[in-house]
Amino acid sequence: MTPLVRAGDGALALARPVSPPGKVLIEEIVDWRLDGFAPAETAPAVAAEPAAPFIAGPRLWHEYMREEIPPLFDAAFSPGNWNSGIVKIEGGLVLLTTLKKGGLAQGNHYEDHFLSADRFQWQSQTSTRKDSARGRILSGQAEGTVHLFVRASRLRGTTAAPFLYLGVPRFRSWEGERPITIEWDLQAPVPAEFHKVLGVPAL
Repeated sequence: MTPLVRAGDGALALARPVSPPGKVLIEEIVDWRLDGFAPAETAPAVAAEPAAPFIAGPRLWHEYMREEIPPLFDAAFSPGNWNSGIVKIEGGLVLLTTLKKGGLAQGNHYEDHFLSADRFQWQSQTSTRKDSARGRILSGQAEGTVHLFVRASRLRGTTAAPFLYLGVPRFRSWEGERPITIEWDLQAPVPAEFHKVLGVPAL
């Protein structure tokens, strides 16, 4: 038996090393024993990324207050932009239309009304031209989606009235210039429950 190992009590034990080879052997045995107790390898911890906010788009025939509309398009509300009737957003335009415009200044009265349950006439602001960036999006000549929101009047009782989402209308025709009068085919016919308040003509 090697002088570096001795028998005792039914087991082998290391003798005191007396030469450099003994040191090497001890180191090898220690390494072997440590390997047996080494913890299992684990996958490196990965920091969890913060969840991105879920942005749900507008729902057809759902009402929204003006301040609730910008987040539907991942935009921030600012009175300077969102208090107007047409708002440029990334990827298109949002039309915010009030049918009964009592109290608006002269020159801001647009001819907006339903021609039928599935057709709507909308008139632009006097600053909008057919060959402008907005005009080309409205007519479909330039890439961009138009979203149409409508309300009957500015107030519901004593508070601001919400807008009803009419979806993405399809351009049908236009006439005039500054303002432009456009006819839209609606994404779907207006449900009967909204006909009276919105002035949708009877068949």
